[in-house]
Amino acid sequence: MNKKTFLLATLIILTLAANLACQAVYQIMPDIDSASSTPEAADSEGSKKVLAPTHTPTPETNPQVCAGILAEILNEREETYNGVSEYQPDTKTAEKVQVLVTYQISEDKLSEPVQEEVKAPLKEAQQDTETHREIWKLFSSLIPAEQRGMITSFSIMTDGPENYLADLRQDPQDPDEWRLLVDFTGAEDSRNLTYSLVEQYGRVLTLNTSQVSPNKGLLQNPGDENLLKTAEINCPHYFTGTGCANKEAYIEVFFAQFWADKYEDWSEAFLQDTPGNSINTQSAFYEKHREEFVSPTAVYSPIDDITASWARFALGRKPSGDTLSEQKVLFFYQYPELVALREHIQDETHPYEKTGQQLVSYRIAGDKLLYPELEPVEGDLQEFQEDTETHYQTWEYFARLFPAEQRTSLTTFSIMTDGPLNSLAYVRQTSEDAYTWNLLVDIADLEDTGKLTYTLLHEYGHLLTLQADQVPPDLDVYANPEDVRVFSRARNACPRYFTGEGCAEEYSFINLFFNQFWETIYLDWMLIGLENNDDMQDASLEAFFEAHEDQFVSLYAASAPEEDIAESWTYFLLTPKPSGNSLAEQKILFFYDYPELVSLRQHIRSQICQELSHP
Repeated sequence: MNKKTFLLATLIILTLAANLACQAVYQIMPDIDSASSTPEAADSEGSKKVLAPTHTPTPETNPQVCAGILAEILNEREETYNGVSEYQPDTKTAEKVQVLVTYQISEDKLSEPVQEEVKAPLKEAQQDTETHREIWKLFSSLIPAEQRGMITSFSIMTDGPENYLADLRQDPQDPDEWRLLVDFTGAEDSRNLTYSLVEQYGRVLTLNTSQVSPNKGLLQNPGDENLLKTAEINCPHYFTGTGCANKEAYIEVFFAQFWADKYEDWSEAFLQDTPGNSINTQSAFYEKHREEFVSPTAVYSPIDDITASWARFALGRKPSGDTLSEQKVLFFYQYPELVALREHIQDETHPYEKTGQQLVSYRIAGDKLLYPELEPVEGDLQEFQEDTETHYQTWEYFARLFPAEQRTSLTTFSIMTDGPLNSLAYVRQTSEDAYTWNLLVDIADLEDTGKLTYTLLHEYGHLLTLQADQVPPDLDVYANPEDVRVFSRARNACPRYFTGEGCAEEYSFINLFFNQFWETIYLDWMLIGLENNDDMQDASLEAFFEAHEDQFVSLYAASAPEEDIAESWTYFLLTPKPSGNSLAEQKILFFYDYPELVSLRQHIRSQICQELSHP
């Protein structure tokens, strides 16, 4: 929970009339515990590369090309932010696997590749050994060598897009050995790949021979119904389909705690041989028990449930435990060895959170950066800090989009990191002066020019609507950012919209925007702050958005009036002028009432198209 949400929840309880303070942070994706996020493992070499163009812009850009560039930035953002956070395998086609190349693993190193016969379209992927080794590097960074000794081979495969991204399979001839398979068609998405690798490792963790006594006959003949029935009857504990769980096995304890009372109902829904009715029956079972599962795929079996819960445990925050799905995540905290493994994975996926964020800050003089101030850092952070070429490229890109006279309140530019795929950039008041602002950009997230461009536009929207001529800063709140009583007094003394930085001017953009679009829904939105944990707040915010979907240009816009106006501003820049039939469109049209903003829009759009079109 950020400062805004904490203050809102507290003030609603104390005064029933509080506002949410805006910290002006734009997230690339939500956290793993929200509707759409999964951390990505860091790669210091790759992360340092900024894709902001450095070529000289062309004088003119074809209007159709320009429209396509702007639409692509917007489409990519919508797919990223509103996409599904967890990889969803298609179990009907996932078995159609074609292996392209296999490596043996010895002393944590990959052997020379053994290539399979493949058709021409797959040759390029088969021969891309550099990417293969990068995938293995990612997996080996997530799971320590001593925890993956039973994984003895690694294959690049494909079952087509949108199916299995990664899989771990037990060797039918030697159950002590496992093979990791990764589909090259989805491997470039590091976010989903990281999640899938961690989730699939849960199979090794819960089904290895120290946990489950394997039935070699079933491993070698998985379709033998008679052998399956006999093995299941003779198993006194949970039967996995390929072996009998040991008494203290993770899956046995998990099954007894969460599945024993519903297993018969689940069997009737998922194991009955009535294809015509199975979809409806399975859907009814899931709807009845949906709050017990961390994801839709977890309902497929107890094994899918424990591996999905394991992934949430390994990658997410520790939940409060109010629901059964949260209790399944908390299940793993009783095992110290798994907690230690979780800490290692969290360190790899969030390597910078424990060492601080800000790396270097520059003073801004017009279009130039002056006087770098370095923070004490170590390791990979030092490489990021010393990569001044990337710092300057990123700033110069921003400076070309927004003329100096349009950003006089911005006096500081900082390079920071909170690890890949968290906050790409945000703005905040400087620590020296409440009237000046700092733009902070994450150097670990600069690989995608489209996301960078969208985020810079969004963050400028905060500068535009929150700078001192629009919202005079409240100096008491600025000096006491954590003091709820100071915040409450300032908010209650404000006769207009209070942003958190101060009381908005009567004719400010944010005050007029709020009066026009938020008056009737503000109380419903404020009540979201009463939810007592982040997951419940996320669910309530999504419900709020769905109830007012035609009023917002994006889900993120519903998170606060400040985010709504910044998102609407960004759509104003990137989309054609709308017809104005919906409230969301009217929010975009709001900016057309200001000739100076229409002129600035023309400049920004033209500059983006010149920058991103390659002659």
